[in-house]
Amino acid sequence: MKGPDKTCHDAAEAGIQILCRRLSNRDILFEADQKGLAFLGHLFLAQSALALDCKFHLDPQGPGLALFSSSSDTAFWIHRYPCAHGRLRLQNGTSRLEPDKRPRRRPSRAIEGSKSKGFPYSQFEDTPVWRSVAKAIAGLEANRDLELTTARSYVIGAVCKAIIGAGLVSAPGARASLQRSKQRLQPTPSRKAGKRTARRRG
Repeated sequence: MKGPDKTCHDAAEAGIQILCRRLSNRDILFEADQKGLAFLGHLFLAQSALALDCKFHLDPQGPGLALFSSSSDTAFWIHRYPCAHGRLRLQNGTSRLEPDKRPRRRPSRAIEGSKSKGFPYSQFEDTPVWRSVAKAIAGLEANRDLELTTARSYVIGAVCKAIIGAGLVSAPGARASLQRSKQRLQPTPSRKAGKRTARRRG
């Protein structure tokens, strides 16, 4: 299934437009022809199936403006739970994401991809460098400066491995785990080689 960005891109290329107008404090009107309403349906389905991001935003004066008719005056968000970033709140007439202090369910392993058998970056999880990288990626996603195309945990793990492997940071536990992984890949010296070394020392 296409993601929401691709869905919007294809709709804009096809010349599809929708009307989104606030009628009152309680009512919002979505109006379009058959193709326009079908686009909205596909957009909701695309966002519901996207495991990498929980939110999507269209604005007649901002992101996605080509999809709105000139009479549109209202932006809208699509937000799916569970959310890794926060919850939407209307403040001073502006929609914004803020941290959600309510307890949330832990994301499923199918979405996160970590803590599972064969996960190649498990040695970096729950370390300071992991948390720092995860926070930075979440911030970029919240600002829509970054869109991941693979499981979040694999991206975080790959970045952590590159940082720690290059010696840019010293992460307690993570560096030792990386060293143990390297040692497992090195060939074990034979017993004969050990005996020769002992004789030379003698």
